Amino acid sequence: MSLGLFQAIARLLPNPVLLCTAEGQILAANPAATRFVTHLHAGADLFHLAAEDSDLLRLHMAHWLRSGDPLPGSLTVRNPGGQLVRFRCHGARATWWDGPQPAVQLHMTRLDHTDQFVVLSQQVTALNREIAVRRATDAERERLLDAEKKARSRLQRLYQLTAALASAATLAEVAQAVQETAPAALNATGVDLQLHSRRLIPSLEPTDTLLALAGDTWTDLDKRIPGAFDRAAQGEEAAASDVTAVRALLEADSVKLGSLLVHHRPQDRPEAEHLMAVAQQVAQAVRRAGLYEHEHRVAERLQLSLLPRLPAIAGFDMAGCYAAGTDQVKVGGDWYDVHLLDDEHIGLTIGDVAGHGLAEAAAMAQITAALRSIAMRCGHHPAAVLHELNDFIGRYHPDLMATACYLVFNRRTHTLRYARAGHLPPLLIRVDGTSSFLDQALAPPVGPVREAKYCEVEVSVHRGDSLLLYTDGLIERRGENLDIGLGRLRDLAHASVGLTATDLCDMFMNHRPGAESPDDRALLAISFPTTELPPAPPVGWSKGTALHAAAPHKPSRKAPTTFTLASRALRHAPPARRTLVGSSGLGRNSRPAALTTVESQVTSAHGGLPHPPRGDHSCCAYSDDQEKSRAVTAFVGAGLANGERVLYFTDTNAARAVTDSLEAAGLDVDTAQATGQLAVQGASQSYLRLLPFDPDTVIAGMRQACEEAMAAGYPGLRVVGEMDWCTREVPGAERLLEYELRLEAEVFADLPVTGMCLFDRRLDIAGTAALPIAAHRTHVAPGHPGERSHIARPTPALHVTPLREGLGARLVGHADMDSRPDLAAALSALVRVPGAAVHLDLTEADFFDVDALAQLVRAADVLRSEGRRLVLHQPPPSLLRAAQMFPDECSVLEMAA
Repeated sequence: MSLGLFQAIARLLPNPVLLCTAEGQILAANPAATRFVTHLHAGADLFHLAAEDSDLLRLHMAHWLRSGDPLPGSLTVRNPGGQLVRFRCHGARATWWDGPQPAVQLHMTRLDHTDQFVVLSQQVTALNREIAVRRATDAERERLLDAEKKARSRLQRLYQLTAALASAATLAEVAQAVQETAPAALNATGVDLQLHSRRLIPSLEPTDTLLALAGDTWTDLDKRIPGAFDRAAQGEEAAASDVTAVRALLEADSVKLGSLLVHHRPQDRPEAEHLMAVAQQVAQAVRRAGLYEHEHRVAERLQLSLLPRLPAIAGFDMAGCYAAGTDQVKVGGDWYDVHLLDDEHIGLTIGDVAGHGLAEAAAMAQITAALRSIAMRCGHHPAAVLHELNDFIGRYHPDLMATACYLVFNRRTHTLRYARAGHLPPLLIRVDGTSSFLDQALAPPVGPVREAKYCEVEVSVHRGDSLLLYTDGLIERRGENLDIGLGRLRDLAHASVGLTATDLCDMFMNHRPGAESPDDRALLAISFPTTELPPAPPVGWSKGTALHAAAPHKPSRKAPTTFTLASRALRHAPPARRTLVGSSGLGRNSRPAALTTVESQVTSAHGGLPHPPRGDHSCCAYSDDQEKSRAVTAFVGAGLANGERVLYFTDTNAARAVTDSLEAAGLDVDTAQATGQLAVQGASQSYLRLLPFDPDTVIAGMRQACEEAMAAGYPGLRVVGEMDWCTREVPGAERLLEYELRLEAEVFADLPVTGMCLFDRRLDIAGTAALPIAAHRTHVAPGHPGERSHIARPTPALHVTPLREGLGARLVGHADMDSRPDLAAALSALVRVPGAAVHLDLTEADFFDVDALAQLVRAADVLRSEGRRLVLHQPPPSLLRAAQMFPDECSVLEMAA
């Protein structure tokens, strides 16, 4: 609004209207104002014209300026004749005014002298009205607060009922929750839950009975139990006194489940809406519990149908059992099985797939089927079984994880060999009640770790002993340490003397009847024969057994023995097993070695093929079967001609194929085998029978075999080994380089042993076995017919060879980015070499970058943590310069000129 528009509107009003600033300057006045007081015109000073105290007027002006609505007041002005003119006015800030100062708009009405009392009366009336309003507001506030407290209390009790019903899974738990929380939620003296059980849980078959579901907490309307708790009659009897009853229908998913009978005092009758809300919650919980019970029964039956039927084995007592968890309605992934491998070996397995559901159950069924196939192939080796199972799950179920334990029992030797993949240890119960857990041979679960390595351990089993295989649901409890559950099993074993396998299952499965079992429980109990069987004939390279053969013609010689796996003290205690950070295996990224030919000075009596001198450790990498045959014939023929004992270990070839090849080459194999001078056997039945491959055990076995050969009168021992197994995923294959580096100092340096390792070039040996091949001091490369035979040495970019004297290796080549994986693999093998000081000869190393230096520092740190040292001999200038750049980090390196 503009000032002109204001003046135009005010001109029409009969009462005086003024527009003035906060300082009292009149900006505009209508004709009515001028008519009453001629001085009330634009430009006049209102404070000067006012007959009242100017400070009081200023206070009124301030109130009017702060108000958006008109406020009452009074104004007295002196006219030109000196007479006082009184006005009743309402003032408010002129919000439309956009001048430099705020303005007040005054609407005035002339008053006489009696109007002062009128104004006062109006003020008193307004004050009384305000007091009455305040009192009414306070009373309403008290009423609303009391109603809010009652509503909050009722809502809190309703929340308690809701929470109790939400946490209840079974019908018994739902009924218990209703009995404990529903009376308070309804302000009742008690409630009765009456249900139709046949509408809640469909029968799986006609023989099913649901009578056991009902109890004192609820009434089955389909079949009343004599003497059952029924408060309906009591409620009707009490209705005549001070308690009445009201019934609410329970209905969910269009199924009438029963009713909720509420007993209450007449003055506390629940509201219909509130009662309906409670009844709906109870109905939903009852319906959910009924479905839970039904699904629980279906899941349990499905799980039982997936478990195997145990075979009947003469002399053995076996029993298996399974129980679904109280917190699970889905199918679980627990399994157990028994595998009849042959007449002497029985395989046992138990495991648990992580998670619950149809997917896990389907995976469990596939795992058990795959295990049966795997057990028929390599069931004698638990580590190999778990390795193949891990590969199967990684290929076909990459998102799955399972724990497993596989055991194989030898009926003849009464030994039990086992391996574990993250599974709880089996419990071996002796015949006298003492027990022990088979807690060795632990490895990661199958599935998540594709390159996991599994090992196995062998224990002896006595006549009448029992074995208990179980899953984690048997001992795990919420908030309880796992060791407590394991301790309970050991304590319970003392009471198991004389029990059958079925009794063992019953006792262990129900050893805590009152405790909850949130997870599934699977149990397999085996009682071993009580009668002793005759010992089985030893096969191959087994623990504490030897290869039987006729004694040689020389009376002082014994039959040749295979390398025994019994533990023997080595000259140096083996260090702790550690792997260097950054190691990527045995040179999988290394380049093929370039061979430099050196003419041999040693010839053989068989075919003119050169063979390594006695006491050497050589390697033959062949390209076809003819090359292999010539190399083997020359090596074996030289040993037989020298009167040495010869041991030949095959890989995939049958022993008969080797002897036929030697006979075709003109060697008298029958006589050599008959006298015990020659023995041919498979690696899987000898030093690879107990996986993973362990250099300590193999070296000890080789030393023992040499000592036995010398004790039998042989001048030395000659060993041939087909090493093609290192190109496969055999557990422990990554330690082959360590084995090759240690043989020189721990076997060949002080014993009359000559060895030759055979590698098939057709099996991609450049990517898998390049470093182990290069670690041999001598390399026999048989030429084709018409070519000159030779001995060759490899010169790859980076490789290591064993030291002839002392513990350590010689590093040859340059260590840069291309050879980084080979260096990591070499150092990882080197730190496993036993001894207080491990020596690394760098005479033939021509270059080291900073990353290679860092790998040396890590290797030295590993050795220092074990109280040992890494000594570098003749370091190249590049290594010295790099070490000067990092003096603190390289302080762990010991360098010798």
